[in-house]
This record gives sequence, structure tokens and C-alpha cells, in this order.
Amino acid sequence: MVSLTDEQVDFIRKEIESHGISLPDLQANLIDHMCTIIENEMSENDDFHSFFYSILPRFFHDNLHEIEMETIQLIHQQKFKHMKKILSYLLAFSSFLLVTGCIFKILHLAGAAMLIVSSLPLMLIGAILSALIGIKQESISKTQKTLTSLITLIVFLFAFGGIFKVQHWPFANILMISSVLLLCLIYVPLYFMHQRKLSNDAWTVGLNSFLFLLAGITLFLLFDLRAPLFP
Repeated sequence: MVSLTDEQVDFIRKEIESHGISLPDLQANLIDHMCTIIENEMSENDDFHSFFYSILPRFFHDNLHEIEMETIQLIHQQKFKHMKKILSYLLAFSSFLLVTGCIFKILHLAGAAMLIVSSLPLMLIGAILSALIGIKQESISKTQKTLTSLITLIVFLFAFGGIFKVQHWPFANILMISSVLLLCLIYVPLYFMHQRKLSNDAWTVGLNSFLFLLAGITLFLLFDLRAPLFP
């Protein structure tokens, strides 16, 4: 077993950098791994530089830089995974507030307006996160990106319509009703057709589509259609 000198370790570091590895943690891991292999496998009679270049192809298929690209891709996938998890909790909580508020409003219970209004900022945050995930992910299909963009638009319209309603600004009703109509008439049919192509579980797809439609119809019933849509 040989021991590498500081000059040899510095040579390995420069070679790694010259191959396009710029992430500090990845650099340190590669240096440590390479040093371990050299110290365990290289004999005292071997030339250090020749042995180093002989083990270098073990770390890649085409070039060493592909390791960094794969690492960056894994980091992005982890970020998307965390964002999706946060988004699922956020949407679940905002949906709970919204549905509870709708039930309170239908039953004429106190606190309905507060619950509905409280769900609106959370919906906006959820819409922003959905848009970011839909834009950044390259692995999803164009149809899925269209559905993501559409549901983001629906949430934006509904949330801003609710804010306009609270502030007594014009066009509140048209914003909110437009979002519900987009949900029921465009998003749900597109979602159903897309999911039916991807899944053999017609029951689950139909149930999810029905729940989306039911939510839209419930929201639509809350509007006073006698009131003018335009100021």
C-alpha cells in the first residue's frame, strides 16, 4: 500500500477540475475515492500518472463531466420531490378550508367567509408552486403540462376573484365564475381523457374526475347569478 503525497493529491484535484467537475462536495468525494483506489491498488513500482489515467475510465462512460450532470439532475429531482410534498400538503389544507367554508355558507353558519378567504392566499401559493413544477419538469408530456398550466390559471382566477370580492373591487364575480367554468367544462374533460389513456383503472380515473366536477358544481352553486357579472 502506497501513500500519496500532497503534490499527487493536488494533481488529482486539478485533473478533476479540468474535466468539468465544479461542485465542491462532488470534487471532494471523487478525490477521496480516487485516492483510496490508488493507495490500495497501485504498487510502488507503478508510475503514478499512468496508473491514475488507467483508473479514470472507471468513473464514467463518455466523460467525467457526466457525473456532475447526473448529480445536478438528482439534486433537482430531490427539490421537485420536496416541492411536490409541500404542494400536496398546502393544497390539501387550502381545499379543506375552502370546502368547509362552502359547507358553512350553504348551511348559513358563522365563519364561512373567513374560511373561504383564508384559503385564497394558500391557493395562490399552490398555483405558483404548480407552475414552477410544470415549467421545470421536462419528463412530463405536453398534455400534462397543459393540464398543469390550466389548473394553475383556474386557481389564479378563483383566488384573485376571491380577493377582489373581499376588497369589493369590480370583476370579482366574472373572475370566480370563469375559473369554475374552466374547471368543469375544460379541465375535467381533458383530465379524464388524458388519465384514461395512461391508466387501466377506469374506476379511479372516473372517481377523481367526478370529484373535480362535484367541487366545481358546489362552488358554482355558491354564486348569486342574479347579481351582475360586470360592474
